[in-house]
Amino acid sequence: MATVYAISYKGFPISKIGTTSMDVRIRAQQLGFVLSDDLQIASIEVADGFAVERVAHNIADQRGGQCLNALANNLFQNPETWEGIRMNSGNTEVYSVTFKQACRIIKEAAKMVQDTKNASNPLIDYAKIPLRGRTATHSWKSIPVKTL
Repeated sequence: MATVYAISYKGFPISKIGTTSMDVRIRAQQLGFVLSDDLQIASIEVADGFAVERVAHNIADQRGGQCLNALANNLFQNPETWEGIRMNSGNTEVYSVTFKQACRIIKEAAKMVQDTKNASNPLIDYAKIPLRGRTATHSWKSIPVKTL
């Protein structure tokens, strides 16, 4: 199982879409995201994480395109306010889509991959969505992760 995720800050018109085998909060911290009340993270666990990620990237590229500032400068910034962070890595997977759009894109990609797999073997469920507990505290280990 792999985790496909979306990360952004409230009000930013850009989102990071990626996949990881670790806790997505730890990955967000590694990427350089700053813990705040405005940090938004959503994830889905799937069997074919890299396939779902690739499909999600293709959809995001069609809907908004890559964020050129992140691509060129490693900057995850709101172009309206210039608030943001310098990313440690993952800058090629930042797209000009809102967090809400990124969440929909990931769900759509997971369904597309699942439907393709199920057409070959309808007995296998490739996109399982676990329920996760939510908390209002703000430490890296307990930051809320929306389940898609």
